[in-house]
Amino acid sequence: MFNLHYSELGTDKNNVKLVEFEKHSQMIDFIDGKCLKENSERTWLLFIAGSTNIFIVESHVSLSALLKKKYTEEKTSVYSMKEYKNYKIANSVALSVEWRSAITESLSRPCLKY
Repeated sequence: MFNLHYSELGTDKNNVKLVEFEKHSQMIDFIDGKCLKENSERTWLLFIAGSTNIFIVESHVSLSALLKKKYTEEKTSVYSMKEYKNYKIANSVALSVEWRSAITESLSRPCLKY
């Protein structure tokens, strides 16, 4: 089971969507769809529970490749992904403790089935 906490650009931190997937590939397809629907440039911040890594990705292709290559063997995991206007903003958020506490807070919200 895979959980994705997803927040689009301009979404309030209390309005994070939580989507549940049976398969890793379903989550990647969902992320691809979200990223591709945007016509303007975006930067994505990705955090994977249990990992000390926070990824800041400016390319949808890079994000998809990262998830397919590095984490495809995972059987279950919790991911948090937030969309930002540019790298500078995403980086400042990644460095803040507030973003990490918002992830923890959203874990208690109900899931949408995909």
